[in-house]
Amino acid sequence: MNRVLDRQLRRLGLHPDRLPQDLEGWQSLLAQVTAVYEDADRGRYLLERSMEISSREMQELNRAVEELSDLRVQRSEQHYRHLFTELPVAAWEEDFSGVVARFAEMRRAGITDLARYLDDHPEEISPLASLAVVVDFNPAVFALIGTCPREEMLGPVRAHLLEAEALLSWRGELEAIWEGRGQMSFEFAGQRLDGTRFPAALHWTASRVNDAFDYSRVMVVVIDITDRVAAEDRMRQLVKSKDEFLATVSHELRTPLTSVVGYAELLRDSAVGGPEQQTMVDTIASQAADLSNIVDDLLVGARAELGQLDVEASPFDVLEVVQQIVGHFGGVEFDHPGSDSIVALGDCARVRQILRNLLSNAERYGGQRRRMSVEVCETAIRLAVCDDGPQLADDVAAQMFDRYYRTRNASGRPGSVGIGLTISRELARMMQGDLTYRHDGTWSRFELTLPVGSETVAAA
Repeated sequence: MNRVLDRQLRRLGLHPDRLPQDLEGWQSLLAQVTAVYEDADRGRYLLERSMEISSREMQELNRAVEELSDLRVQRSEQHYRHLFTELPVAAWEEDFSGVVARFAEMRRAGITDLARYLDDHPEEISPLASLAVVVDFNPAVFALIGTCPREEMLGPVRAHLLEAEALLSWRGELEAIWEGRGQMSFEFAGQRLDGTRFPAALHWTASRVNDAFDYSRVMVVVIDITDRVAAEDRMRQLVKSKDEFLATVSHELRTPLTSVVGYAELLRDSAVGGPEQQTMVDTIASQAADLSNIVDDLLVGARAELGQLDVEASPFDVLEVVQQIVGHFGGVEFDHPGSDSIVALGDCARVRQILRNLLSNAERYGGQRRRMSVEVCETAIRLAVCDDGPQLADDVAAQMFDRYYRTRNASGRPGSVGIGLTISRELARMMQGDLTYRHDGTWSRFELTLPVGSETVAAA
């Protein structure tokens, strides 16, 4: 018997050897077979219907997933574009697919070291860079390099228009792709559309797709670091100035100390008397005073930097202070205003320190003649320390009040610590006055202004 028929009979509970023997038995068997097949047809219908419904639901579900996925991609792209557009720094989106293809050809040609190849063939940097394509850029690019029609910035890079220094940035990008890197940062000389250059920092990032870098969408950010470079230059200059300052302080302290120690030993070890002894004592006193003045300037400067410097505001006789200072220096002309007393408001000791610094400065760097004058104005008293030296250069006049700034001293004279003018102006301003410089065509004038004291106002 056919095996399929045998299997079907067995499913009906029949055995080929035990078939019905009468009509009624066969009718019962046919009814049973019919019922089984009807059940099978019903089951098949339900299965087909279920599969049809499931297929439709799966299609609807897939469509919903696709719509949601498209929506998320669209939102992500919109978010990316918004961030890209609003970036405060210049950013480019670039496609390096052409560079990748060219590199594949170069490797097949036997080139294994791009850096060495570009060292030997620097002219190849421009053609390789020209294979990159600018896909998009944000508005900050125009602020960085200048404005031109937008379409001129898109498309293949015009590397042939770049100068050698600007091409160095492209070499770095090319080497990053060759080595399979996804990020890099370096500094280079940027170039604007008008040809001017500026110090710049470049940050280069390739997107990652399926554990591999996609060089068809690379983000390139360029930042103008002019301010940072200038700050670093100022810091280096400050460090250099402080080094020079320490060397000068050592020299300035050593010079009077040598005289003090030398003459003191002579006075101790020998029987020096008469005028020679008095000369030595006077020299010791003078050099010790210079030492005291230097130390005083240094202490005031240090306390000013720490914000711990205080000044008094009390009335004092300006003419008395000026006459003391003029008498100490000698050879200084004094244009007396003809008054018996001129009262200013300030710190008498600090005013003496300012005038001493100004006269020392005139002695070191000024002309042969030096003079002082006092002028009473409506609300201020102006004390001028003048010399007949040439007018200072603009750069010197702009920097001489900066801390540690020093000009070249006259031959044979000791150098300056470079802090006197700085603390003098600081002290003047702390007393509600000021210290300024100007040249009137004949005299270089350092003018100290102070508030007028009540007695002077009453006398006026």
